[in-house]
Amino acid sequence: MSFRKSLDKLFIKRKSDSASEIPFSKPGMIKCPYCFEEFSHENVHFKAISIMSPDIEGFDIGDDKFKKDRKSLDNFEGKETESSEDDFGITEDEMDPFGSSEGKSENLSEREYARLFEEKQDPLFKKFWDSYSNELSWEYANYPVITGKDPRMMKGSCQRDGDDMVVAVTDHYGKKTTERICPFCHNPLPANYGKYPVYFIATVGITASGKTVYLSQLLKGMDEYMGNVKMASVEMSSAVSDFLQKHPVKKDVPLPKGTLPGLLNPPLFYAILTEGAGYTLVFYDVAGEDCTDEKEMNRYGSFIKNADGIIMILDPEQFMQISRSDDKNVRPKTVLEAMYKAFLGQGKTGVKSEIPLALALSKSDELEKTNLFPSNSNIFKDIDYSKGNFGFDLEQYRNLAGEVRRFLDGNSQGKAVLNVADRFFSRTGFFAFSALNCDVIEEKKIINGQSIPVSKPTAHPIPRRIEEPLYWMLSEFGILQKIEPQPR
Repeated sequence: MSFRKSLDKLFIKRKSDSASEIPFSKPGMIKCPYCFEEFSHENVHFKAISIMSPDIEGFDIGDDKFKKDRKSLDNFEGKETESSEDDFGITEDEMDPFGSSEGKSENLSEREYARLFEEKQDPLFKKFWDSYSNELSWEYANYPVITGKDPRMMKGSCQRDGDDMVVAVTDHYGKKTTERICPFCHNPLPANYGKYPVYFIATVGITASGKTVYLSQLLKGMDEYMGNVKMASVEMSSAVSDFLQKHPVKKDVPLPKGTLPGLLNPPLFYAILTEGAGYTLVFYDVAGEDCTDEKEMNRYGSFIKNADGIIMILDPEQFMQISRSDDKNVRPKTVLEAMYKAFLGQGKTGVKSEIPLALALSKSDELEKTNLFPSNSNIFKDIDYSKGNFGFDLEQYRNLAGEVRRFLDGNSQGKAVLNVADRFFSRTGFFAFSALNCDVIEEKKIINGQSIPVSKPTAHPIPRRIEEPLYWMLSEFGILQKIEPQPR
């Protein structure tokens, strides 16, 4: 089912409804969720889905005419490989919007067209992923690129949807493609990406904080969590299902390990839909250590710099242990300071960042085993939805946030985090959640001849308050209504 049809199915208008169909924003500028360059929706590139080989029977690659044509084609395609570090090699001349191919195509032979539609390495896609130790697994990565600059590869004009957004083209061989890509880095853009307001959310956590488990559980329950506040969610790409498959959180299954150094997990896309509007949320999985190392900051810094909101996962054990002078673990305070100074402070001393920062204690079920909180603490209670207000309940939040602040203020490392947050951020929320809410057993597993420690949930995980940081973030974006307590 198409993305647009999914929306229609979710919000089909009944005769008794006064609300109309969800309005799509007028198409305009798009910010790439990978390289964060901005461009018009009319300047997107496409991946052709036709693959041809010029080495067919009767094809003479030594033919002088073909050698001349091949050199001409190589020179044209070489423009994209002449890239600078800043702009991925796109010039203003190459950003021509899509028009019609009629009257502009050259009379090329089928051999020459086959040359245009060869499968080969995409230099812009490769350049982006060369910065990381992995590469996006995408079937169209090395497929031919169709741009508005070269109408020879197209038939007719680009195709637009009912909101005038460029969504498809038809290639020379008559195959329609809707595989839009960023013109700067050639990474894929999900269907309808750029049509709704887009919010980038960076999820940051240092090793063992539980960040990856948090993301896995949050995404797995997204439909339920959005339904609790009278919204709906739609996955915009396969990235979410791929992430959940690679990072399962289940009974008797080893918990996922944290993000390995040098890796970049693909952005995770959701459309969040209300009865009157639609929004796009893009989640990023960022290791806190990558925000403190100068070399890594060059690779991962853009995901913090361009974030509209940050959810920072804090392991409570970091605040219950006595700090040692030889402790080499990166501390949350160090990560916060580095993020602010490098990306969020706008280069001005004393200016607070306006980006919402959610500080969230993970593993709240482990805190129940201590004497740090009373048994009736709000930290150990689920969110109460019985009021039916379908918004962000400020009374429940404030009761919890006060306890979290007091916990952090009760130890030196926690005080350091509070000092940085209060000094550098003007919008900070405090949370506590459990992504598992069950016991975990430690085992040894033999992997490639090595004994590796693994953790397994002993029961079916039932998360507690895992959705609350996201609710707060949505309320700070103006998407979810803040509900004040009623006078008693």
